[in-house]
Amino acid sequence: MASDPQRRSRIVVIVVIIVAVGGSAALSYFMHAGSAELVRRLDSADPNVVSDSLILLKDRRDPEGMTKAADLLKSADADVWTNAAIYLGAMEKGTSVPYLIKAMGNVEDDRKNEIVSELTAITGQSFGGDANAWRDWWLAQHPAGSFLFNASQTLPTASPEHRDTATRGAP
Repeated sequence: MASDPQRRSRIVVIVVIIVAVGGSAALSYFMHAGSAELVRRLDSADPNVVSDSLILLKDRRDPEGMTKAADLLKSADADVWTNAAIYLGAMEKGTSVPYLIKAMGNVEDDRKNEIVSELTAITGQSFGGDANAWRDWWLAQHPAGSFLFNASQTLPTASPEHRDTATRGAP
């Protein structure tokens, strides 16, 4: 029995190594996927695959996924629509503005800073991390808008007449 703990320790070490090698191989494969593959993954039923693909598309500033990302703004999964909004915001698409504002209450500070940068770049406004000020500004720009900023409500898309008016210089 004296060797039993030693044997278990060796087995644990071997399992940890196998998991680490396998995990890094999977991560490497995912990170090196081309644009077409990342866009294809946006159709996945797994929200983690969709979110990871949106993050990579954003980091690469790859425009290939923008059409599908716009559709993903309607997702019931908060991580999916938030990552779709952040990706579209990085691509400076005005349609992302209300979703970025809504996402400010659902993300950690580092992502909130990213959202503020995107909102400022798209709109030319500077409200910092004040989600209420951003929401009030958006509502003032779109008085007939019906966007639901309450995070627990289902997300509608911005109405067609408001799709491109969230950009800098909007009336």
